[in-house]
Amino acid sequence: MRFKMSRRFLIFLMIMFWMMGGMALAQSETELFESAKILLFDRQWDQALKVLDQFLKQFPDSSHYPLAMLYKSKCLEEIKLYSRALNSYMRFLSVSLNDSLKEEAMIAIIDVHFNLYKKGDKSHADKIIQYLRHEQRTVRYYAAFKMSYIRDKKLAHKAVPVLKRIVVTEQDVELKDRAKIALMRINPEYLREVSRSEGPEAKLLHMEVYDKKLGKVTFSMVIPFMFAKLALESIPQREKSTLKKKGYDINIMLKKLMEKGELLKIDDEGTVFKIWID
Repeated sequence: MRFKMSRRFLIFLMIMFWMMGGMALAQSETELFESAKILLFDRQWDQALKVLDQFLKQFPDSSHYPLAMLYKSKCLEEIKLYSRALNSYMRFLSVSLNDSLKEEAMIAIIDVHFNLYKKGDKSHADKIIQYLRHEQRTVRYYAAFKMSYIRDKKLAHKAVPVLKRIVVTEQDVELKDRAKIALMRINPEYLREVSRSEGPEAKLLHMEVYDKKLGKVTFSMVIPFMFAKLALESIPQREKSTLKKKGYDINIMLKKLMEKGELLKIDDEGTVFKIWID
């Protein structure tokens, strides 16, 4: 017995087949993308990169395509394929409309430039310098922080105006502290310049140990006073009491330094320990 399909039923089957095929495609697209995310979460960069390459090739019109590009860039960066990572990040910037993710990518690009600089390509320092003029504050600040690690002080100096501006204008204490540390990393004198108008906690603390037997300074250090203050204040009360019995009251020492910035001198048997701020 022969079964004859009506034309209408045949068309109906074709539509259903097309719909089922579309659903299967969408499901495989989601599954592939989610599997890549799981690999990223597990920091399996090589495997994630393979899945992402497959996804990008297979689904170029996917709404997840820009994010997959960002993930791919991250994988390349993590496995230290910096030149490829840089190209991938730049490609992401050209296809993404998400300002927050684009900012994240630019910060990553600064890191990649820095790593390429450390590997010997000095031209990448100039690439970071370009971001010091970026319209987005976060990107501009991050470039300045990164430039403070450049060993060439002439180049690192390019970040000083941005870092000084952070110290003077920003209200976020943590951000200001990071900028102060970056300035000190480049040249302690820069920190001294911006600290003169900020009160004693913004000044520099000097510590020096003089060995009487050797007749010379064996240790010296300059750090922001606020960090020394925090460290001294965090000494447990029991230890503070012990020092006080020996004649060294931490609270009085800090108060004296903050009020007058005067020299504190602890003369022991074999050494002279000096502390002062300016």
